[in-house]
Amino acid sequence: MSSFLVTGASSGIGAATALRLDADGHEVFADVEKSADTAALAAASGRLRTVVLDVTLTASIDAAVDEVRSALAGRGLDGLVNNAGVGFPGPLEVLPLDDLRRQLEVNVIGQVATTQAMLPLVRQAAGRVVFVGSVGGVLASQFAGAYHASKFAIEAVAEVWRQELDPEGIEEMYHQAVDALRIMAMARIVHADLSPYNLLVWHDRLWVIDLPQAVDLAVNPNGFEFLHRDVVNILGWFQRKGIDVEPDEVFATLL
Repeated sequence: MSSFLVTGASSGIGAATALRLDADGHEVFADVEKSADTAALAAASGRLRTVVLDVTLTASIDAAVDEVRSALAGRGLDGLVNNAGVGFPGPLEVLPLDDLRRQLEVNVIGQVATTQAMLPLVRQAAGRVVFVGSVGGVLASQFAGAYHASKFAIEAVAEVWRQELDPEGIEEMYHQAVDALRIMAMARIVHADLSPYNLLVWHDRLWVIDLPQAVDLAVNPNGFEFLHRDVVNILGWFQRKGIDVEPDEVFATLL
């Protein structure tokens, strides 16, 4: 049985990851910012432990390290999944600077701080560190500048840490979680498998696909608002990868 700490496990990808690891029989430490934020983990087994952790507070990180170390009772931590994140949309011209600071504090500095603190336990187990990124770290679009800045930054952090940890044999992985509507488009174009929570390795990227979420987005009336922007962004992404895709094919796939 391996042990994993998953940050940002109160909802979304973090909760799904924690539940999947728990269902596979692993020892899971699921980070929630507040002790009451555990509804999404209700289906977990008795093995799963919730850990109250605010990645922006040193005292909270230190307390989480002590709690995890005590529970492991001399063993190391096999995996750290850095998933905690927030988003503050808005035009950069009028975006409150406090929102920008909070965005970077949670999505970048908080992930670095948590990794620094947990790395001795990961090193003890010769484990791995995982950063959950986003297509927002590859493509940028208007009204999400703060979010994109954080995701571009964490991609660089993950790459540098991979290089720094490689001599020790500690594996660092960058998982790029993609907006469900976009990943359905990309996956259909390359005829990829769309199994629920399937991991699709493609062009050196690890895409996390949540099919139920993708279906919900696809049938959401608001989903059409993304089409015109996504046709341009996705087409540009494929062109930069040297893949010949016609605009009408991208648009038809998104529909």
